[in-house]
Amino acid sequence: MVEKMSEKIACKNCQSTSYWKNGMKKDKQRYKCKDCGYQFTNTPPRGKPEKLKEIAVTLYVYCGISMLKIGKMCGVSDVSVLNWIKKAGEKAPPLNPKSDSGIVILDEMWHFENGKSNKIWLWRAIDGKTRRPLAWELGDRSLETVKKLVAKVDDGKCDFVTDEYPGFFAILPEDRHYYGKDLTFPIEQSNSDIRHWLSRFIRRSKSTTRSVSVLAACISLMHAVQETGIFHNILSFLT
Repeated sequence: MVEKMSEKIACKNCQSTSYWKNGMKKDKQRYKCKDCGYQFTNTPPRGKPEKLKEIAVTLYVYCGISMLKIGKMCGVSDVSVLNWIKKAGEKAPPLNPKSDSGIVILDEMWHFENGKSNKIWLWRAIDGKTRRPLAWELGDRSLETVKKLVAKVDDGKCDFVTDEYPGFFAILPEDRHYYGKDLTFPIEQSNSDIRHWLSRFIRRSKSTTRSVSVLAACISLMHAVQETGIFHNILSFLT
């Protein structure tokens, strides 16, 4: 017999509310989805609530609390917290690398990787007029890393503004390259904001990064929130 459609019961695979009763298992009614054929029981989903995951990601990204500490607070392992953060970062909307004004400002900032004796560099590009983040790249301070960033934002027509780092002179077209510390203050201010918002980038910090993929997730989330201006978006990536 077909059970009446219910708003309270939905297929755990496709969320359809059209199903058949499909016998009993361990004294619990089983159902079979009419749309995808998935068999399920009307029990709470496994794992922690999505809201708890959202809070955990926010604590890690913006509050500087370690994954181990968050895991203890949430009653899960630090590996679970790691997976929540990675999942949120993967679902963050990508940046639009096309400059609005035709002016691209480039700069870099450093962070610690696996202890304070090793530095990892975050290379960033922002629009020269709107200061909208265009692209970023994690790596060392070599020309290869800079080339990857430039490739993301160079449309063949935009003008580049940088400081006097020698690598820029080797890579950027001379007729489209303007340089000087007095010209890069917009991205310097933006970098300062990042050090204020993301606790792992604070210069005098206990935080160091062991997983570059988690650092990348944090940067993706931060840029997404900065671009949309809606903090709730950082939470909706998990669902």
